[in-house]
Amino acid sequence: MFNYKLHPHHGVCIAFFEGKGYSPSFIQNMQAVINLLDNSAQIQLVTGKDVICSECPNIRNNQCIHQKTVVRFDRAVLAACHLHAGQILKWTDFKQMVFSHIISRGTIRSICGGCQWEMLCHNKADKLARMSI
Repeated sequence: MFNYKLHPHHGVCIAFFEGKGYSPSFIQNMQAVINLLDNSAQIQLVTGKDVICSECPNIRNNQCIHQKTVVRFDRAVLAACHLHAGQILKWTDFKQMVFSHIISRGTIRSICGGCQWEMLCHNKADKLARMSI
């Protein structure tokens, strides 16, 4: 049994989250979700609304207004981590996959290109890459 539904690309977002976001309620929800994702949490990778989307102002009529971009991001993360939509796994395993298959390989630009937060994440990813050299 899984605890939380999570967009695959949100694994990258969580890795670089620093308290900035679309709105105060979004930021508060994002931090609450991060706090809930402990070592025992199970997630299901979904391509529909997840626990983070619940406070996103880009959701209209129960669907993201940037759906095509979200699908592209999700597919890229799934492919990079050798996972599939609907898969259930431990949060800690997914977090490690995101780090080892995306962040540490420096492929974040190809995964998240075009995201409005990409410069914030790319700067942090570059710092992480320099630290691991």
